[in-house]
Formats: sequence, C-alpha cells, structure tokens
Amino acid sequence: MHFHINIYNAAVLNKYYSKPEVYSIEDGIIRCGSLWSLYIDNHNVGYVSAYLGDLGRDLPSEQEQHYWRGFNKIIDGKLSETKYKRDFLAQTTDSESPDFIFKNLYTKVNTSFKNKFGWPIFLPLDEQDVYNFESLRIPINNSIAEMDMLVLSLVKVLLDSLNEKKHNETTYWNI
Repeated sequence: MHFHINIYNAAVLNKYYSKPEVYSIEDGIIRCGSLWSLYIDNHNVGYVSAYLGDLGRDLPSEQEQHYWRGFNKIIDGKLSETKYKRDFLAQTTDSESPDFIFKNLYTKVNTSFKNKFGWPIFLPLDEQDVYNFESLRIPINNSIAEMDMLVLSLVKVLLDSLNEKKHNETTYWNI
C-alpha cells in the first residue's frame, strides 16, 4: 500500500508556490523549511503524484492531508521516467522537466562562465528576488496573471541580473 500512487491536479502546488518564504518546491520534493518534506513526482504536465505511504507519513497534519485530497484526480496517471528511475532502478538521474533543466543550466552556465572569464554573467539575485528564481516553473493554468508573474520572474532572473558593468568593460574581439 505504501507505493500506491495518488494523482493530484498540479494546482495543489499553488499553495506552496505562493509562499516562497515558507515552502520550496524542488526537483521531486516539497519542503516546509526544516519542519517537513514530501517526496513528489512533479515531472508530469498537468498533475503531480505522491505515494500514499509518503502522504500519510510526511504531511504534518490531517488538515494538510485534506488539502491534498481536494485536488485528487481519477486518471490513469503514471510515474515520470525520472521518478521511476530514481525509485525503482536506484539510478541517479537529472530531471527531464523543462523548468528544472533551466534552473540547472542557469547555475552551470554562470559557474562555467565565471571559471572561464573570471566573472559571472549573472550577478547574485538580491535577497528579495531569490524567490523569482525559485518560483520559476511550467505554468499550472492558462491564466494571464500566472503568465505575467512568470515572465516578470524571467526578466528579473535573466535581464535584471546581467552583469552589465563587466560585460561593458570586456572586449570580446578587436574591430
């Protein structure tokens, strides 16, 4: 019974995305600081899944379990390839979800650029703007408000954090 897969509408994550100061949603896990964490499969489009045993063991209260129950979907969802490889084949594997791929590449490109040229292409985000990076995701619904919020986050992460001073000081080629 522990490995029975429960499927939920991806909107179940809105509660956690809307409070980045309390919760973090990462590749395969939701965290509430150091209080609790729940392993999930958030690599599918339109739904997330979790094992029934994990829900019962890891969610901190009956109220939290009822919250999840409200988003339960009766569909033939399946584990993502990433989750399957991690849980049943004991393979370390990177996420195949575009949002997690983007976050990993953003960090790797910045580190590689700094190692090669001596300065990062993106400046560290201000404390108030870190949530823009952490909340980047595939849109959960088709609302204009959500799309606006995600585009604004991309602007903060990609444009506003560009290391313009160093870029303007650097000559890449002689003309």
